[in-house]
Order: sequence, then C-alpha cells, then structure tokens
Amino acid sequence: MERYRLRSALVFVFYKTSFTLGLLAGLSFAVPLLCGMYIGAEYQLLTLPLVFVALIAGTILCGGWAERKLQRMNDILYVDCDPDRFLELFSKEIYSRKSENWRGLVLLFIAQAYHAQGRFKEEEALYLRFLNNTRRKNPDATEDLEVLARLTILYGDAQNAAGAQKAFKKFREMAQALPPAPEGQARTAYDEIKDFVYNSYLMGIGKPDECVGFFEWHCQNRPNELCALLSHYRLAEVYRALGSSDEAEREYRTVADSGKNIYAVRMAKQRLTEYK
Repeated sequence: MERYRLRSALVFVFYKTSFTLGLLAGLSFAVPLLCGMYIGAEYQLLTLPLVFVALIAGTILCGGWAERKLQRMNDILYVDCDPDRFLELFSKEIYSRKSENWRGLVLLFIAQAYHAQGRFKEEEALYLRFLNNTRRKNPDATEDLEVLARLTILYGDAQNAAGAQKAFKKFREMAQALPPAPEGQARTAYDEIKDFVYNSYLMGIGKPDECVGFFEWHCQNRPNELCALLSHYRLAEVYRALGSSDEAEREYRTVADSGKNIYAVRMAKQRLTEYK
C-alpha cells in the first residue's frame, strides 16, 4: 500500500501522467453508460468492478511512468550534477509553472537545483512563499518541516547567522509539536534530518569547532554525488574558518577536481587561489 500511495502522489506531479490518468478515469466512468445501451439495467451494476479496475490499473501504470520520469531527472541532478539540464527538463514536465501551486515535492526538487546553482536568493524566496502561503490545499506539517529544514541548511551555507537562528528555532518548535511516530514505524522526519539541520545551523552562526566532526562524518555517508560534493565543500569552509589550511585545501581540491556543473565547484576553484 505504501508503494501505491507513493505512485498516486507522483502521478499528479507531472502533467502528462495526470492528464493520462484523468483520461482513463473519464473513459472508465463512461463504461456503464456505454454498456447500458447493450445490456439490461439489472446487469449494469456488474460494470462497476470494471470502473474500479480501470482506476487502480491506470494509477499504477501512470505512477510507474511518473516514477521513471522522476528517477531519470534524479540522476541528472544528483548523479550527473547538472542542475541546469535538470531545471530545463523538470520545468517542462511539472503540472504547473506557478510556484504557489506547487506541491512540496516539486518545490524541494526545484529549490535543491537552485541551491546547486548557487541561486540562494531564489531558493529562499521559494521556501518563504511556500511557508507563508495560507491558501495551500491539504497542508502537511511534515512538508513544512522539510522546507524549514532546507531553509536552515540554506542559511547555514550562506553563513547568514540571523536567518539560521530564526529558521532553526521554527524548525525545532514545529518538530517538537509533531506527534510521535507509531511504534514500529520509521523515525519521524525530525529524527532523520535533525543532526544535519543542527550542524548547518552551527555553521551558519559561526561555530565551526562544534560542527567539524559532523561534517567529517557526513562526507563519508552521503547517498549521491551531489550531496557528497556539497558536504566536502561545507567541510572545506569549516576547516577554513578554523584556520586548518592544509585540510581546507584538500577538501576544496576534492570538489574542484570533480569538474561538475555546480556552484560549489566554482567556489572551490576560487578558494584554491588563496593557497597558491
């Protein structure tokens, strides 16, 4: 069932899959009307299972299509580290060009692409617009928590102390207000990202000595190329703030030598000029 719900949500991220599902739904509901022309009224109820089968099968098929689309774009952003190409393709596929209508999933993908490009102001604007949008349909506290987490990480990377303090305070308050996860269920969103958010907050408020250990560990435990490079860059910035020149140069070089198309690579190359 968890897989089915995931596919149901993904269907409505992309306009082609949502349109296809809508077309299938319309056709399935037309079945009883069409059959009524050829069979007696007493048998028309037998067509209802066909409607449900068409709806479920359509959702599964469109969901699989949406998953494949998302996986392909995931690889472009997180493995190829090409946010420019990701945004070009993703913006053509998503159901709406208006950010105020985006679901949290869409917003987070686009915001992370902005982050990879170094477009921090635009990323910040997306997060704030989402959090301040009081007209959202079906607001989800876990989505808000994820956005606040990303906002804190953004301010940490930008070394915006005031922003990091404010965002982290709201993140912590919202996380503490969430109900505990049922027994046997995976950890809550707060439990999964709190360490990263907290250490990004420490970096943002200028306490590199308290977060260096975490980012050293973090570099070795990232799930994809983009996150690993950003972690190495953060660690380099922490070492630089601590005055550890050799370690900072090593981490900057790791990022710069990747040759990927992200802002951290450009910044690492610029920082390396300080060590010549």
